[in-house]
Amino acid sequence: MKNVLSTKILTESQKAILNTSVSLTAYDAIKVEPVTFSIKEPIKNAIFTSKNAVLPLQNFSSVIDTVFCVGDKTEASLRSYGFNVIEKAPNAQELAERIVTRYRDRAFTFFCGNLRRKELPDVLRQNDIALEEVIVYETFFNKQHFQDPYDALLFFSPSAIQSFTAFNVIDREEVYCIGPTTAEEAKKHTNNVRVAHRPTMESTLQLLKKNL
Repeated sequence: MKNVLSTKILTESQKAILNTSVSLTAYDAIKVEPVTFSIKEPIKNAIFTSKNAVLPLQNFSSVIDTVFCVGDKTEASLRSYGFNVIEKAPNAQELAERIVTRYRDRAFTFFCGNLRRKELPDVLRQNDIALEEVIVYETFFNKQHFQDPYDALLFFSPSAIQSFTAFNVIDREEVYCIGPTTAEEAKKHTNNVRVAHRPTMESTLQLLKKNL
């Protein structure tokens, strides 16, 4: 039986994907907390690259016209609160490229966390697209040291890798990542990286099950 460490607590349905094929240890490598923010006027175009940014904005759908987002889960959460999602991409880089190609005449508000990745804002600003950033949550590392050896590690964000590697070294473990941005961070520590076919936890778990 393979020993697997997940850097995010899994739901029962997610655990069921693995069945009894692994010995699973799970913890939340990062924690997020909302912060105080203000919206002074209606917003034409909003950007969300993380589901964590959606909950603090759940009561603001009436003052945001259109939304651009990353990922199926983020889109589903936005739509559940009544937001008008008109563009979705699998990662921030691709979303930025679509905005440059199709919506470069618009101005955007990016709702994000304090550790947000730089790809999207850099691409938009390099193409002279107006962008305001509003921090709506903060990410905190839950740093823990693990002595037991693991056959595989599951990562669902770049921040989770940064948190894990604060007190641990990635050596011979197989590393499974939810998407290319997370994989890019993982490759700073190892070349033994596999990326899910879709940017969801379920797809990451299915890839792990297939390979183990």
